[in-house]
Amino acid sequence: MAVSTKDLFILFLSGTSPSMQYTKQFDSVRAIAVIMVIVHHWGPENGMLQRFTNQSLGPMGVDIFFVLSGFLITNILLAEKTKAESGGLSKGMLVRKFYLRRVLRIFPIYYLTIFGLLAIQPHFGFDIKPAFGYLATYTVNYYFIYTGDFGNLVNHLWSLSVEEQFYLVWPWMIVWFNKKYMGITIAACIVLGISSQYLLSGMPLFNLHTITCLDALGMGALLAWVRHYYPSQLPVFAKWIAVISILVVGIFVFESLTENWDIVPLRTIVSIATVCLLTFILEHQHATKNLLIRFLNSPVLIFIGKISYGIYLYHNIIPAIFNPLINKYLHLNITNFLLIDCSLLLVISWLSYRFIEKPFIALKKRL
Repeated sequence: MAVSTKDLFILFLSGTSPSMQYTKQFDSVRAIAVIMVIVHHWGPENGMLQRFTNQSLGPMGVDIFFVLSGFLITNILLAEKTKAESGGLSKGMLVRKFYLRRVLRIFPIYYLTIFGLLAIQPHFGFDIKPAFGYLATYTVNYYFIYTGDFGNLVNHLWSLSVEEQFYLVWPWMIVWFNKKYMGITIAACIVLGISSQYLLSGMPLFNLHTITCLDALGMGALLAWVRHYYPSQLPVFAKWIAVISILVVGIFVFESLTENWDIVPLRTIVSIATVCLLTFILEHQHATKNLLIRFLNSPVLIFIGKISYGIYLYHNIIPAIFNPLINKYLHLNITNFLLIDCSLLLVISWLSYRFIEKPFIALKKRL
């Protein structure tokens, strides 16, 4: 099979074989999500994008990650469940296999990061010790909720806690629940996520509660459920989700202009629109003449998506560590600072992926 120039570019940057079977446009979705988060955290508060989104550009990026995670995790679990049922693998072994793969993918650079921060904090003027126990147990979202201390160096790690808490429960439900109850379970998850946002909306940092993220995770799971059990209905699902997306995007524009965010929760709006995008990708991923697919086939976006876990993990930390050092020896304007920070972030995230994450990914596949 001939290898395209784009595939060679991705191969050179990421060390990934172009023959690997995966939906490469999903990496571009990851890239878009992580760029939104970075713009939110690094951009000026009075920027046009920030004003239009009511300071919610970063949370919108996180919600995209939630939907994509809900889809991918549920898709993996359903595929493994089907293989286990036909091959005699026990459900308990299937779940243990899932957790082992998640641990190898997520834990190494996460724990390396938080223990590294704990070691160097005396030299850089920040203190993560009060939150460290929560960080180490993936419960830091509740530390921020209970203390209200959301302005610190590791505040972005709340979303990783939500995903890990979701992983504690979801695999057991997918593996042990009968097929005929699975759709109802996913629908209940979505309803619970939406209703909890209305019920808790008066509380500070309410959107950090795991329960309020269930609509995003559940909508991703819904797409995986349709694709796995009812693939012939995917075009019908795509049409309905497109119509609903148009409606909720219209509501989003109205809420932005009126600054009234009580009609439909922003997380729900973003989740529906993201499911629409993922469904479109699944249906048209090989339509190379489609403008959106051509954009999502960008090797730069795909590369950023491949290293997006490291980018997300490090993006708040790199400026906190390097900017004081740069400022000490160089007098730069904000543009130069951003260029240096972006370059450092990409290089460090690629090195992290290439020499830490990728060996564990390879081990995960062997196991």
